[in-house]
Amino acid sequence: MNNAIVKVHNASFSYYRKGKAAVRNITLGVNPGEFLVLRGPNGCGKSTIIKGILGIAYTIEGTVTWAIKKDLIGYVPQETTISGGIPYTASDIVQCGIDKPHCIARDLIINALAAVEMDSKAGIRFGDLSGGQKRRVLFARALVRN
Repeated sequence: MNNAIVKVHNASFSYYRKGKAAVRNITLGVNPGEFLVLRGPNGCGKSTIIKGILGIAYTIEGTVTWAIKKDLIGYVPQETTISGGIPYTASDIVQCGIDKPHCIARDLIINALAAVEMDSKAGIRFGDLSGGQKRRVLFARALVRN
């Protein structure tokens, strides 16, 4: 665990700043080039651990330490909270992953959409895409961060 890009030591995670822990006493490290698999039944806390490591859920005990910049990490959620009624296009959703104006980031956005075979859908409203297409767009949003 000495070369780990992320180290988690006795961490407990919650969805509320001062709430009860959803998962407790997690200790792990992920080294460069290593894959980590979290396996278990539905509802056991796998997603909560990932969200805690990424800072989406609160660390209420223990520590999470990064040896790299966290903004280099792309995250694709299981479900999206993006309303189908909001008129964002696939391209708009991908742009949310970067901090540049659309005119500057256009090539980055199209390349990320092309990587997931969704470049032909760049101008289509996100809410009009199928579930699988939405996941591809969310994956492109994670990819665009490099």
